[in-house]
Amino acid sequence: MKAQQVTPAGQQVLLNDLELARYYGVSIATVRKWRLRGQGPKWIKLGALVRYRVDDAQAYLNSLPLGGGDERRQMQGGGPAANSPRDRQRASFAKLSAFD
Repeated sequence: MKAQQVTPAGQQVLLNDLELARYYGVSIATVRKWRLRGQGPKWIKLGALVRYRVDDAQAYLNSLPLGGGDERRQMQGGGPAANSPRDRQRASFAKLSAFD
């Protein structure tokens, strides 16, 4: 993934609440609650608008701990789970990255 994603006009790609909610697979209400509680990815206030940098959304996702059966499978030599939730989120992110 690129370090900085830019539009043809040279501006960074910014996501709104709906786009971020779709990326994470949560409701818009959840995204807004995270913001009010100081959780979730970093956000930018542009007048009355709230936006999220693509890099910040990905960094937040990468900062979350892994859990479930992945660690047990790796310890048993089975390798990581195919099509894990994180893999699906990364695939969804790749679709959002097609804005440029």
